[in-house]
Amino acid sequence: MSQKFKVESKRNINTYAYMYKSANHSLKCGIEEVEGSFYQFMSSLMFSAFTLEAYMNHLGSERIEYWEEIQSIRYLDKLKILYLNLGIEFDKSKRPLQTVIQLVKFRNLMAHGKSESISGSIITDTPSRDPSVKVVETDWEKFCNVKEAQRVIEDIALIIESLNLASGGSKFGLWSLGNGSGSTTLQKP
Repeated sequence: MSQKFKVESKRNINTYAYMYKSANHSLKCGIEEVEGSFYQFMSSLMFSAFTLEAYMNHLGSERIEYWEEIQSIRYLDKLKILYLNLGIEFDKSKRPLQTVIQLVKFRNLMAHGKSESISGSIITDTPSRDPSVKVVETDWEKFCNVKEAQRVIEDIALIIESLNLASGGSKFGLWSLGNGSGSTTLQKP
């Protein structure tokens, strides 16, 4: 007769930390490998947007009794509510909030993507018949680069760390993926 065991587990998952690690990993991959880096920077930017939104939902559900009712409001409005609730100045005229405004615009363009036609021309010393040469780019394409991805990650981290500090949270464990506990017991026949 084989023995049977009951395994029980409880976990707390910090989804925002997973998103943050993904944003950083994509950025690192884009820096290390030039080929395809555009897509890595695009991914990093998207996961950065997801990071802040997931942290707002994490903190909002802890701090604001009616968070479930307002969770679906606009991204920046949720952030402003958290700032005001924690007594932090909400100054959209400078970093890091300026960065968030650009990031939200990018996120929305990606989430609600539409095909478009753009045209333009350049003056160059070298003729090209290569259709992959980018003569014109959309604003979102221009945003997908290492400089922007690095700035966004830095500013998102700064916002989250500021919100965490203002809410009385500890720096220890802020970026942890989570924690858990479990037990195993032998089942009696």
